[in-house]
Amino acid sequence: MCKCGDANQAAKDKPKTEACEITTKCASASKFEIVSVKATIAAPDNRVYMNIPANKVLVTALVTYKESTAVDALDTLPGVVFSFNDPAPPNTAAIDSHLYDGSHRLGKCADPAAVYWEAHAEHPASSTNSYKASAKAATKPIAGKLQVEAKIWLKPSGVGGDDFEVIATVFKPDGTTEIAHDQTPTVTVWREISFNAYEMTGQTHVSTHGTTAAMSAYYTADTYVRYSLGTVTTLDAAHSVTYIGLWNHGSGSQLVWATHSAKTAAETPTADETTRANATPPDAAARAAIQAKANAWYNRIQSACYSNLLSGWATDAGVPASSVVAIEHLHPKFSAGAPNSDATTNEWSAFSWLRIVAPNGPIHPDQRWANWQGISYGQRAYITAGLTAARFKVVIAHEAGHETKNHFKRKDFGSGDHSAAAGLMDPTGSLSAFTVDEMKTLRGFK
Repeated sequence: MCKCGDANQAAKDKPKTEACEITTKCASASKFEIVSVKATIAAPDNRVYMNIPANKVLVTALVTYKESTAVDALDTLPGVVFSFNDPAPPNTAAIDSHLYDGSHRLGKCADPAAVYWEAHAEHPASSTNSYKASAKAATKPIAGKLQVEAKIWLKPSGVGGDDFEVIATVFKPDGTTEIAHDQTPTVTVWREISFNAYEMTGQTHVSTHGTTAAMSAYYTADTYVRYSLGTVTTLDAAHSVTYIGLWNHGSGSQLVWATHSAKTAAETPTADETTRANATPPDAAARAAIQAKANAWYNRIQSACYSNLLSGWATDAGVPASSVVAIEHLHPKFSAGAPNSDATTNEWSAFSWLRIVAPNGPIHPDQRWANWQGISYGQRAYITAGLTAARFKVVIAHEAGHETKNHFKRKDFGSGDHSAAAGLMDPTGSLSAFTVDEMKTLRGFK
């Protein structure tokens, strides 16, 4: 710090001109001139991943300055005003985006209440428009450098494909005359799904056909969804069973299908019911009683598969959520590849007229109930064995498509989370690519 207390004594001891020079130096004060502004956004590969709509992205402005004695130099270093551009075409209007939680939408464009900025804890901020269009953040010095920085949070929309260009501007004290600004590259909103693979001993179809590279043919740039497959774990032989839907948690082994599929006493029609139901004309009451027993048989087996056995197997095998799992078969009645000797039972052969409502539609209960090659259940995607290489990829992409709902907000593809029209996400996965409508669902449209 300059000390001027001895200036008068210096004038007595030295020539007057030198005394005046000292006085001039002491009277001067440092001012500032802005050299440059550099804006950066925490968006690797110029992507921001918005699986959680409340996510925010760090934006930083680095201001370089120099000391100056110029007449128009700044007395103090100003804060940084942050704003953004929406490159053409316009971002998704809020009204056209998915409504989640009953009251919030993923889109923000054309929403007068949408907030895009939030103050950073280290940099007090203010806004003349309630943090909707812009905000001004205070700067902090960087030790040892003629630089200050300002930080703020950008709160983008949550629709895949929306994009932003962030602008950092420094103004003169009048607040309108620009000194310098910088603009980030365009950053685009994406969503992502990430899985680990678990494979039964001898089953390698997920690690072979469900790789990040293989799925990039389905989760393309047009979907704005990044798929990645991480570590691969091989399950032990004890849990590498034929049917995970027959797993018994209590015994730690697979149930015997012949025993499990046999009718219980309560599910077995009486001789009188059988006679009356098969008479000409049939007895309506007897047929109704047999129908109820067949429905109970179906519901028991189906419930055991879903509620007790399928989830129990995953827990016992140590397969966590967010996994893609290579199995042999799901269940004798539900798997397309299950042998006919298991899929076709002989419990209701006396009643050719009998039908149950199964995934394959109204069907005789002794027939195969579904032709599933995979299933999304309990935040896990199960892929059965025995498919061609091309079909494995389609099934993995399809089941991962279902699992996206557990990773980010979107509407259902349709009834049962399946597309009504032909597509990768229709009930059979009839196409080998997402349709335009399916991609819009993945992106977060309504």
